[in-house]
Amino acid sequence: MKLLLPNRLLWISRKVIFFIFFLSACSFWGQVDSKSGQSPINDPRWHTMVPQQIAADGKWTSYSLYYPKQADTLFLLNTQTRKKFEIPNGVYHRFSNDSKWFFAIDSKKRLNSIDLKAENHSYTPNVSTYKITDDSKYLAYLEDTEAAKGKTLFLKQLDKGASLPMENVTDFIFNKSGSRLAYVVKDKEESQLIVRNLAHKRDILLARSKNDYDNITWATTGNGLAFYERFSDNTILHWIADLNNPTIIKKFDPKKVGLKISEITSETLYISPDLKTVFFYGSQGKTTSAETAKDNDPATVEIWNTKDEFLYPAYKKIKKNLENPDVLVSWNPNSGFWQFLGDSLHSKTILGKDAKFAYATTNKNAFIPANDQAIASDILIYNLESKKEKRVMGKPHDLEFHVSPYGDFMVYFKEGNWWCYNAKTQQHTNLTKDIFIDFTNKNARTFPAPSYGLPGWSLDGTQVFLYDEFDVWAIDLYNQKAERITNGRKEKTVYRFYTLLASPYRNIEGLRSHAPTFDLKEGVVFNARNLGDERTGYFTFNSNEGLREIIFGNSLFSNLRLADNGTTVVYTEERYDLPPRLIYKNLSSKEPSILFQSNSQRFEYNWGKSELVSFQTEKDSLKGVLYYPSNFDPKKKYPMIVHYYEEWSHKLNNFIFPSNEVEYGFNIANYTSQDYFVFSPDIVYEIGNPGMSMVECITAGVDKVLELPFIDSKKMGAYGHSWGGYETMFLITQTDMFATAVAGAGFSDLRSFYFSMAWLWDVPQSWRFEKFSIRFGKGYFDEPNAYESNSPINFTENIKTPFLSWTGEQDTNANWEQTVAFFLALRKLNKEHIMLLYRNEGHVMANQKNALDLTEKINQWFDFYLKDLPPPAWITETH
Repeated sequence: MKLLLPNRLLWISRKVIFFIFFLSACSFWGQVDSKSGQSPINDPRWHTMVPQQIAADGKWTSYSLYYPKQADTLFLLNTQTRKKFEIPNGVYHRFSNDSKWFFAIDSKKRLNSIDLKAENHSYTPNVSTYKITDDSKYLAYLEDTEAAKGKTLFLKQLDKGASLPMENVTDFIFNKSGSRLAYVVKDKEESQLIVRNLAHKRDILLARSKNDYDNITWATTGNGLAFYERFSDNTILHWIADLNNPTIIKKFDPKKVGLKISEITSETLYISPDLKTVFFYGSQGKTTSAETAKDNDPATVEIWNTKDEFLYPAYKKIKKNLENPDVLVSWNPNSGFWQFLGDSLHSKTILGKDAKFAYATTNKNAFIPANDQAIASDILIYNLESKKEKRVMGKPHDLEFHVSPYGDFMVYFKEGNWWCYNAKTQQHTNLTKDIFIDFTNKNARTFPAPSYGLPGWSLDGTQVFLYDEFDVWAIDLYNQKAERITNGRKEKTVYRFYTLLASPYRNIEGLRSHAPTFDLKEGVVFNARNLGDERTGYFTFNSNEGLREIIFGNSLFSNLRLADNGTTVVYTEERYDLPPRLIYKNLSSKEPSILFQSNSQRFEYNWGKSELVSFQTEKDSLKGVLYYPSNFDPKKKYPMIVHYYEEWSHKLNNFIFPSNEVEYGFNIANYTSQDYFVFSPDIVYEIGNPGMSMVECITAGVDKVLELPFIDSKKMGAYGHSWGGYETMFLITQTDMFATAVAGAGFSDLRSFYFSMAWLWDVPQSWRFEKFSIRFGKGYFDEPNAYESNSPINFTENIKTPFLSWTGEQDTNANWEQTVAFFLALRKLNKEHIMLLYRNEGHVMANQKNALDLTEKINQWFDFYLKDLPPPAWITETH
């Protein structure tokens, strides 16, 4: 099912790769556009544009073009003069904070340095990484130098250009103020940790050892510094509170107290602002069964017990994290006092910024993406000043809770209301009981229904921001005063905080648990979407001026970048018939200007359009998107393919470029360029009756579209993949309105699917039914009749529609046997059906040739049944 794509997924979504291969017998490749004389599907110039960053003064911006076959390219563009620099495969790029420099590493491992004032582009070869001080005075980078037979650190003063080389450096980091540089030198004899005072150009040797040093971490205030020393069987934490007195080094040896510091370097150190406490991740120093298990264990039997919280295959993979997880540890270097902030059950810890309070609860639900058992635990609070621990409340499996920036408040969503726990008074308060607005998102795919969200807090942590369906609320946590700061409900416009202002890459410091904060006085940016007509855009907001429009209109506006000067933005605009273009705007001016038009070759072709269609079921007013053929003539009749997956209307203005190789076999632009209409209706689901409610939505939408005279009601096809594959299977058992249908990676027997394993995650599939998008909300034994009445396989005798299905032979997301079972049922009933079973493939096509073959075969199938074109041999031949 197209539901979750975690890191463990073996067959993941890839960026679309074009594989141009002409087959003379196939109409799929032969369709040409009357404007250009060639097919847009075969054009190798299609690409994806991704806006990247904007300089603090707004005078330069960067964006990337990603191609399927050519080298990806990073561009740097002057927003005023249009001066442009190109960096092939440019990655790890950033502006200096003073807007004078831009740096990136390219495919040849060169550090590209661009002086933005002089517009000079220089290169430094063999660079693996670099860092810039926040004050933009210094650049440091590691260069692989053959002469030194290792890495050499170069420290460069940017305004003077002089550089200082330091050989055999393995790690380096500037402090927050940019006044010092800590680096590790390692040769055959020893490692040395050195700190350079950049102003006085003096080096201090802090430590030397035969062991390695790593994880150098500066305090956010003062001159504190912590780092690890790695032994073969131990890791020691070193702490220096004041570099003005570097001889005083405190050490924490976990082995002496039965602990083990985490070996995962991504679990960073954190130093409290008052420099009194260091936080790190560690575990009990015991050996777990997971660590003692031998790879050549002779046992061949797995023991599964119905009482197991995690079934054997999942438990085998995660038992180290269950038996002895890494837990946050606090250590006071002066007193030597240390404590776990959590335990083996409560291993997820959220720490306030000033390190006075920490909250701990279970982390089990993060070990695997899904589980059929409800995982519950308490929420514990640790007062680091009093060194006391207290139980806050029981935490149900799906409880949403968030900790304020300083940890003195915890806000949680319970039974449709937001509640607050005050750590100082230890009181619980219902924050929203007097707000007569529903904060429960009843259209969500998960059970129980979650909230619309908690985006963050005020800078001082005294206000929490909440979402309802349309608006943003600010609630004072001391007096519970609530204020709605947007007014979108009246016009059905949804407002949400926008956070990717200067870059799509957010810098997260510390322990990655600090909450987002917003300053309403200084100003924030909201993105906006109107649910009626799908207008989109951005607004600024501050306490004095309220909402002010940046851009809002009948396009998809996205990827906003706001310069630190607060007056300059760039963003993208696109529609189905308009490829994304990069727009520049000064907020004091009304007129934006186009910086770059991506995929300009689109204008060489005739193109279709997208149109919003409104329709009605017995219970709901819904929308859908109708895509027109590129050579549309209202005097003709056209075939139409109905393509669906949950809600689609928000994609009205998404630009779609054609591709002859698609991982799930269907591309809308392919069909509109070949004289097809494509219709994608929104679907809403009745809990416990997803199949029948889906049929009602799709047929009502199609009936509405058929009021148009140029669509041939006898030449309509249906296509869905994953959850949409199930919908196709069920749809053709309930209606004969389609001339043909195609289902990819669907499931046909809800009872057997419920009682099967999702081997992708090593958990039962039942969680999808009870908690996720299949939307029963109850188990099979609770509502067996509902499961049976929504199972396609129970109604196969009704099918009169010629049907094509496909699945990957290794798909354990929507188990491939479900497609095979449906095929066998139709075979027994002598129904017209062909199944494509792809070897070594999963839920989508990972292999380029298979994606090409699938896309081609689906196109041939629709051409045969909807255009009456001659069928290829694979449709007609049997054996």
